[in-house]
Amino acid sequence: KKIPWANQDGESIVVQKDIDFFHQKGYEIYFFGINTKKHFVEDVSQKIPNFIQNYETEYINTLSIFRLIFLFIFKNKTWYLNRFYSKKTQRKLNNLMSLNDFDAIIYEGLPCTLYGATSSSKLIYRAHNIENVLWKTKADFLNFNKSSFFNYFKKFIYLNIEKNIRHYEQKQLIRFDLIATLSDIDSNYFKNLYKFVKKAPIFIGEAIQIKRNQESKLKIVILGSMDWQPNIAGSKWFIQNVWKNLNPNEFELTIAGKGATKIFHNIPNLKFDEYWNHFDEIKEKYDVLIVPLFSGGGIRIKILEAIQYQLPLISTTKGIEGIKIDSSIYIANSKEDFIQVLNMISQNRNQLDEIQKKMLNLHLSFKENNLKLDAWI
Repeated sequence: KKIPWANQDGESIVVQKDIDFFHQKGYEIYFFGINTKKHFVEDVSQKIPNFIQNYETEYINTLSIFRLIFLFIFKNKTWYLNRFYSKKTQRKLNNLMSLNDFDAIIYEGLPCTLYGATSSSKLIYRAHNIENVLWKTKADFLNFNKSSFFNYFKKFIYLNIEKNIRHYEQKQLIRFDLIATLSDIDSNYFKNLYKFVKKAPIFIGEAIQIKRNQESKLKIVILGSMDWQPNIAGSKWFIQNVWKNLNPNEFELTIAGKGATKIFHNIPNLKFDEYWNHFDEIKEKYDVLIVPLFSGGGIRIKILEAIQYQLPLISTTKGIEGIKIDSSIYIANSKEDFIQVLNMISQNRNQLDEIQKKMLNLHLSFKENNLKLDAWI
């Protein structure tokens, strides 16, 4: 449901790594993507790997207010997913399947499962997260915020979407030959409902060791696209509860993500880094990555990348969910936790070197475990 070569968010990276994996195993790869208004891509011809046999896209305006009203009236229980469906797209897919004898068709994300298959190919659902749980955690996070009618209304909407998506998943995912998850948490959830479920993690890449310049201020960064509600909510929480209680003479905070300037432009002593394309562009700029997530689901790819580059990080329990970690990663779930850890690191910078050594060992263990991807087919 996205053109992965035009984005460097977690979803896009997973799709790219999946494609690379199948190519390495000798498969011919055909790609079909939905080009939405929210993530519209004009042209990625220079970025598409030359081993892709066939590349097709179809535009769908998932944000059209008239379309949303229509779907809410006539597709009430699945309106949120049906934004990604069109008969024209289904016809193009049918044509693609009729012209090729595919061994497998991989559906990357729940909205793609709206489309049927006209062939006898093996069907694989790549679960980037548990969609209904994502909406449940978004509703639960509202309990952290000040009570208001608007929050109660949002919580009602979120829980309604969660219930309908859960029912949809239980009815529709039964048709897949395999559900491939990124983590044990997601795998255990689906195993309670479906027979053929396997954990198929991705391997980000070889460890890359870097040296960082230690300046007077501890440079911290929140990384994530600000068109995703959990990133916005977590960033707002961190700024309001943690950043405003830190000494700006000792710390520097940067929000590195699309749309950050528009949302947080009125916050004093805040820096922005919106226009990076790959993690290695920011790896040397900052001392600590902050992951203040209280909602959402699936594996946080930015955490795997931070481990790959040994960028020290502090995360909530929710942010680190699904990733087996050790003492190299600090866990903080309250403003007191975050403030305490940040002050401790600021006062003893030598800890950063020790953390980086531990993160390198952690990454090597990830490589050993994640190379078991042959379980896919």
